[in-house]
Amino acid sequence: MNVRHRLIMMISVIGVIGFFIVQTMVLPSIAEKEEAYQAAQNEAMSHDIEQSRRYQHNYMGDAGNLTQLFRSLPLREVPMSFELDSERYRVQVNFEGNVDELDRRKREQAFIYNATAAFALIGNLQEIDFHFNDRSFGVEREAVEEWYEQPLPSLIEDGSWERMVRQPLADADYLESCTEAFF
Repeated sequence: MNVRHRLIMMISVIGVIGFFIVQTMVLPSIAEKEEAYQAAQNEAMSHDIEQSRRYQHNYMGDAGNLTQLFRSLPLREVPMSFELDSERYRVQVNFEGNVDELDRRKREQAFIYNATAAFALIGNLQEIDFHFNDRSFGVEREAVEEWYEQPLPSLIEDGSWERMVRQPLADADYLESCTEAFF
């Protein structure tokens, strides 16, 4: 065998070994990380708000954009449909099932987080109604703005989202006070 054939054989062996490593170690690791990331997007305490920023819009009238925003936020694993009222600048998010099927703490965290995110990202949205078969939770932009004492888009734009929105949701007293103020 000449040098050329040996070089081709060596490159082929390296290619097969490389292919094996990629298929058995690298790709599963990437898929596992992606799966963990996607699972983290279902909860307010681990959601990445940057992924939802692509749905930022001045007007709620773009129904596709608005529905995709809510489908990018926590509780996205719960089947939902939407009703938009463009005269009142209101969206009703219709969740399938009863509200008590969800863990109360995680549900309240998600409602607060989602309402704040939607009002921060959709400029003219004024009301949100989280509707279940057995109960509804309505919130108005004004209540959320009063709670944070600043324009809501600034929470995302100035980098204070983590400090002012997400982190306080871990405190039970804060969560209760905020729930009472919003809903």
